[in-house]
Amino acid sequence: MQLPFSTFLILTRLVGLCFIGAGLIFGYAAAELLFDPEATVIVNGIERNDREAKGTFLFMPIILIGVGFTLCKIKPKSWHKYRQARSIFWSVFHGR
Repeated sequence: MQLPFSTFLILTRLVGLCFIGAGLIFGYAAAELLFDPEATVIVNGIERNDREAKGTFLFMPIILIGVGFTLCKIKPKSWHKYRQARSIFWSVFHGR
């Protein structure tokens, strides 16, 4: 079952905004951890406080913000082409 196209667009933008919000929240916590000289992180069971170990915690928020921004900014025409290609692909398996 597919949602109506306008509902699908609204939901993808809403999910994109949720990804951006989560990325900003996690990014704030990671940036706070990165700039605190006394903070420590546990990597492979070893407690470390160097900038490289702390900096790895910024990767996930950056990815979340990038995916959220992409979901918010993708054009409706591109989504329409994607949905058509998906229905053609699955029609091979379902015989429609």
